[in-house]
Amino acid sequence: MTINGVGSALPQIGGGGALIGAGSSSTGALNAQSGGTFNGSTGTTTLNATGTINIDGGTVTLHGPLVRNGGVVNFNSGALSIVDDFTGGLLGVNVTFDPTRTFTTTATTTIDATRALTLNGGTFTAGALVTNGALAFNSGTISITGAGGFNIGTGALGANVSLGRGANLFVTNTATVASGASLALNGGTFSAGALNNTGTVHVNLGTATAASVTNDSGGRIFIDDTLSVSGAFTNASGARLTLQNGAGLLIGAGGLSNSGLVNGDGTIAKVLTNSTTGEVRGESGHTLGFTGAAVNNGQFNLLGGTLEFSGALTNSATGFVSGRGALFASAITNNGVMAFSGGTTDIRGDVTNASGARIVTSGAGASTVFFGSQSGAGSFHRHGDGLLHRRFAAGKLAGVRELRWRSHFRWRGRAHAGTRRADDRHGLRPCECRRHALRGRCARRGALRRLLAAGGRDV
Repeated sequence: MTINGVGSALPQIGGGGALIGAGSSSTGALNAQSGGTFNGSTGTTTLNATGTINIDGGTVTLHGPLVRNGGVVNFNSGALSIVDDFTGGLLGVNVTFDPTRTFTTTATTTIDATRALTLNGGTFTAGALVTNGALAFNSGTISITGAGGFNIGTGALGANVSLGRGANLFVTNTATVASGASLALNGGTFSAGALNNTGTVHVNLGTATAASVTNDSGGRIFIDDTLSVSGAFTNASGARLTLQNGAGLLIGAGGLSNSGLVNGDGTIAKVLTNSTTGEVRGESGHTLGFTGAAVNNGQFNLLGGTLEFSGALTNSATGFVSGRGALFASAITNNGVMAFSGGTTDIRGDVTNASGARIVTSGAGASTVFFGSQSGAGSFHRHGDGLLHRRFAAGKLAGVRELRWRSHFRWRGRAHAGTRRADDRHGLRPCECRRHALRGRCARRGALRRLLAAGGRDV
């Protein structure tokens, strides 16, 4: 029987099986040629010693078991789909796939100790893949569809998997990168229903996708290109997520829950929740951008770099923002502590400093500059020789209750000592003196009031 031509098909209806090759004195052949399709039933297909299945550009799909009683399958090009375990003998001792061949089994493929499977293109799909022999994955697609997922470390591809151009690894369910193992995307494609990592993942070139990611303790994920996660991304305590070279991009609709370390140079297009054990770093020369809203319950550490939020940033009561650098957000609500030292820090965005919260600048050479309004009942502190640059416009002082400095500070080259406290009871509000600069005078209340009202710097 020969099936060929685009659109030509022979479907088997019902649960009846097929018999190819009857007795020793007769032969039978199923030929699926270019464009032709044989769609078998859920019954058993029996391939006797005198039977042959020839696939030359066509498609053979067997929805039931294939029993080989000495028959031969010549799979030259096209597509073959079965439901049985595949041990290699079906297609020969050593099997090589090229771009013209697509093989699928919903069961387990086992490469025996004396056999080899080589992919130089094409598509190989299995429910599970076990290697006791040799597997060379040079290019093409390996797709694992079974509920057990796929393990990089103990699985068929070994402990170190690199996907170069033309190499694609698809895992329908969970892909696991074990401790000490690595997955590197170097121009190929990786996709998983879920990615669990305790090893190392490098997204160097190309796009990796997953429905969810759990980066467990000890796990490291480095992103130079794009990691797309449609669901939740969990960065556990002891785990590290690093974006690199300004091009690293983490995208997806779900949130990023961080209990470990997030750092580097790139963009995270997910809503961030930083837990009490979590740390987000803005490192020198790097800008780490977030396109969504963010809540900090742990630490934001500015180490000379920039943390930039397109949405609103909330620093909770347990949140601690510290260091030097730049912090940008559409709006900043501080319920905890923001402490800046060791250099200049620029704060861009309107700041609401809630009751009980503190914003502190301290140490020689420390300077904090606010670009935007400040409001709320929390306190602003300046310790030691730290400089606090605050810019007020008319109507922007509502609710600000306290501005405090301690020890020595400098204003227009003159040193002042002691403690000063000024609050709204002393008239800290915009007034008619707003346009006038202070010219070297520093009366305790009047000068401070005029300075704040002038929208200038209180240094």
